[in-house]
Amino acid sequence: MSRNEPDGRSRFASVNGLRLHYLEWGTAGVPIVCLHGSSGNCHVWDSFARTCTHDHRVYALDQRGHGDSDKPAAGYAARDFADDLDAFVEGLGLVPFVLVGLSLGSRAGTFYAGLRSEKLRALVLVDPSFDMSETVQQEFIRGVSEQPESFGSYEELVAHQRARPLSRYRSDDVLREAAVMGTNRRPDGRLVWKYDRGAVIQGLRHARDDLWASAEQIRVPTLLVRGAESRVTTKESAARMLETIPGSRLVDIDGAIHGIPQDNPVAFSAAVRAFLKEVL
Repeated sequence: MSRNEPDGRSRFASVNGLRLHYLEWGTAGVPIVCLHGSSGNCHVWDSFARTCTHDHRVYALDQRGHGDSDKPAAGYAARDFADDLDAFVEGLGLVPFVLVGLSLGSRAGTFYAGLRSEKLRALVLVDPSFDMSETVQQEFIRGVSEQPESFGSYEELVAHQRARPLSRYRSDDVLREAAVMGTNRRPDGRLVWKYDRGAVIQGLRHARDDLWASAEQIRVPTLLVRGAESRVTTKESAARMLETIPGSRLVDIDGAIHGIPQDNPVAFSAAVRAFLKEVL
């Protein structure tokens, strides 16, 4: 099995003039489409996907600017990612489907669901980020801007990530897997991130775009998943989202900050699977 195919099948799709990479697991059941966060990639969902393959087909997309997908010079607002999602699910015949979106993916998911609830069976917004404070937004932008351009080894990269506060709950195995799956090796042997730094920063500059009107239009069973120690989705933000999205519900995940599927993969998968078992 190839480096880019730990369990899922590696595929490419032509979407809005772009070549987008994705992983696919399973062969039957209601499809689940997973969208990662800023600077992430499709492998964020590996652990979650493995728990779902007996009941669902799971599709984890490398969104534009990330992973092994194309990286255009512009087009990194929620609408652009949502347009890619719509073309992707229509092209693969996945409608109706379950949408799971983390951070950046939650913004695309909120915008998409506000327009296209009829195409969804259920929606999971993971630490939704469109109500983050300007302070937190700028911290994320600085974090990407100040990342080293390259690393001499996986061990060096893992040590760098281990020192970041947001990685506090991630195991060494999770960090190493992220290092292996999230980088390419240059001809000089050094490791570089797969994401495009400029693309990620563009997306983060749109992070506080007002999506409340979209949230109000969501008409599908919705689960909000919040990291118990998140500064992105605060308790106040989560309460407003519950009031805004009809029939939504909230679960807090202990031992998790913002990147919940990697911080506490067992609790995350259990919460999402319990929700899907109830609403599907």
